[in-house]
Amino acid sequence: MRPARPVVTILAALLASLLLAVPATATKPQPPKDLYGPDVPYCGSFKAGYRIWVWADGMSCRTAIAVQKKLWRGKPGKDWKSVNGGSGANGYIVLSYQN
Repeated sequence: MRPARPVVTILAALLASLLLAVPATATKPQPPKDLYGPDVPYCGSFKAGYRIWVWADGMSCRTAIAVQKKLWRGKPGKDWKSVNGGSGANGYIVLSYQN
């Protein structure tokens, strides 16, 4: 016994919507590779609530990623502390460094 025509139509529509949705969810946004110029290499990205893209200028990619991970994933007071609000003319962040 074959399924009723409405069931086949619904299944076909569901399959088509799944096939169209896969490419949109499978690709992640890509940063502009030369955002800071051709001499500053793009190092990759990581997740910290949302995607963080990392470039390295004057240091290795490994160091740049480690610093950014400590800032974005670290705990305030343990891994970093904010001085004068952390931003603005007099604000900055101090990272604690421990091996």
